[in-house]
Amino acid sequence: MNATEVLRRMREKNGLADDAPVGIVSSFGTVEEVTDDRNLVLVATTDDIDLDNEVVVPAGLRGEGYFFRNRKIFVDHRYDLGSAVGKLRSAVPFPSPKNQRGWRIRVHIAKGPLGDDVLTVAREIGIGASIGFTPIDYGKPTADEVKRYGRDGKTPKSIVRSAEWLETSVTAMPCNVACQGGAAVTDDRKAAELDALVVKGRIARASAVALGLPATPVRKFHGTTACPPPGSTRKVLRVHLW
Repeated sequence: MNATEVLRRMREKNGLADDAPVGIVSSFGTVEEVTDDRNLVLVATTDDIDLDNEVVVPAGLRGEGYFFRNRKIFVDHRYDLGSAVGKLRSAVPFPSPKNQRGWRIRVHIAKGPLGDDVLTVAREIGIGASIGFTPIDYGKPTADEVKRYGRDGKTPKSIVRSAEWLETSVTAMPCNVACQGGAAVTDDRKAAELDALVVKGRIARASAVALGLPATPVRKFHGTTACPPPGSTRKVLRVHLW
């Protein structure tokens, strides 16, 4: 995923200036349930420190903004018609309104090749959620915020206290991008799992690429043992390609 391109698309889609602050924050492997009626239950965002040492305060995400009016669920921050794969059913504070550390969302995934593959990925290797937002109030953390949001010896360098929630995507390989831009992060283990679903014929390669798999993955050859045909003295080499 090209972070600069994602931010450019988000600004263009929402009619924002080229230098308007926008951000992306993702939750990794957060699918909680895949129902028989094509619903996914996901934790869309939390108050954890992201990969850019930033915290987006869940309670500060406006629950009546553009995303809640539009309600569409996209694939990997792609906004063309074919990448709109679902619809928001509900969004509630997680784990509770009085002790909110995130948002839990229920989304319905539409029927179709890409939607079907999204459900397969969610069931077999898990799927994450990634939200796009525009910050309203953000800056360096106060002493109280350092104490509240610092974890495992890490201190956030920035706190987004309030923001407009613009959109939500499902993605197999979430990234985090700071408000002013930054590099995306690729999870090699997730990439291998996603590629394996393609090799097994469980999902289409086009779907895997839409969900974040590099379009030209590096493949390796591994020799495996194989028995020769009966009565033959020939050596047989079976090659596994991934």
